[in-house]
Amino acid sequence: AGRGRRADEGGAVSLAVDASALTYVNSAALQSIFDDVVAEFGGVPDVDRAIEALYATDDFEQVTLRTERPPAGTAFVLVPREKSWGPNYLRLGTTLSTGLDGRSAFTLFGDLRSTWLNDRGLEWRNSASLGDVGGLRSELLQPIDVGRRGFVGVYVDGRRRLDDAYVGQEAVGRFRNDVLAGGLELRSRYRTDAEFRLGLRRSFYQARQESGV
Repeated sequence: AGRGRRADEGGAVSLAVDASALTYVNSAALQSIFDDVVAEFGGVPDVDRAIEALYATDDFEQVTLRTERPPAGTAFVLVPREKSWGPNYLRLGTTLSTGLDGRSAFTLFGDLRSTWLNDRGLEWRNSASLGDVGGLRSELLQPIDVGRRGFVGVYVDGRRRLDDAYVGQEAVGRFRNDVLAGGLELRSRYRTDAEFRLGLRRSFYQARQESGV
């Protein structure tokens, strides 16, 4: 376990992380994230900041703090517990909207996220929607380093929606708009709450008249 130490009136105080109970999260990745927090504070980690960094990975259901009494000083140990419903996550939902003109729109959507497909934390993300706005997106996200500071992402994304054309307040035509896109991205995480992306995207558009003029 990685440790950060500081001098205190009561003796040496250390903070460590216990990865012994992990089943699918790579312990080396967890250790790297913890070490980054220690380095950020000059070797004296902040407990709240360390817990925040572990939760930011979105892999853990709970992080507890255990106190130990070595021969000299005090040791605090962070014990993360993986999400019991992982490492694959499915989300289903619906949206319903109504306009002032009385027209309504209804959409079904679903997301499937598969994590830790390799030791570095490869993710496969898929999302689909069906209704007035239909679409399908599939993305692979591969961490470059074991600490998951940098990523390479590749994706394909298809969307179909119906749009009305207006002259003043009157709808004079309806069009079906299709978009197919693919892209490659480089991503870099900054601490736990920011991400920078640089990518190349190619899109293809097609519009077809459904009704009206």
